[in-house]
Amino acid sequence: MAICDDHPGLRAEIVVDGQALKEYDDEEATPNTITKYIEASSGKCFAMKMSFDPPFPTRYGVEVRVSVDGASGRKISYAPDQLYTPAGHVKSGVSFQENGRWFRQNYCFTALNIGEMSRALYDELLLLT
Repeated sequence: MAICDDHPGLRAEIVVDGQALKEYDDEEATPNTITKYIEASSGKCFAMKMSFDPPFPTRYGVEVRVSVDGASGRKISYAPDQLYTPAGHVKSGVSFQENGRWFRQNYCFTALNIGEMSRALYDELLLLT
C-alpha cells in the first residue's frame, strides 16, 4: 500500500478479488511523488482503495484525481465527515453517459497474450534498439 510520510493516515492500494496486490518500489522516484508498481492480473478487474485514518486531518475535505492508462483523471471528492470510514473508499470503475443512457465500466487489466517470440522478430527488435 502506498503510504506518504508527509500525510500520515493516508493509504492507497490496488485491490483484486478483495485482496491488496503486492507493490514494488519505484527505483527512480521523483521528489514529492510516490510511485509503486504492481503485477497486473491478466484479464482481472481491479479497484483503487483509499483510506483515511487518524492522524489524517479532517478539517477540510479531500479531492482525489484518478488517472488510468494516462486517461484524463476523474475527480472524487470526500467531505470531512466522510473521510474516516472503516471500509475505506473504493473506486472500481467509471460511469459515463452515451446517447442519454448511463453506463458503468469496471477497471480491468488487459488480458495478456504470452508466448514465444520468433527468432526473426527478436532479431528485428534488437536492430531497433
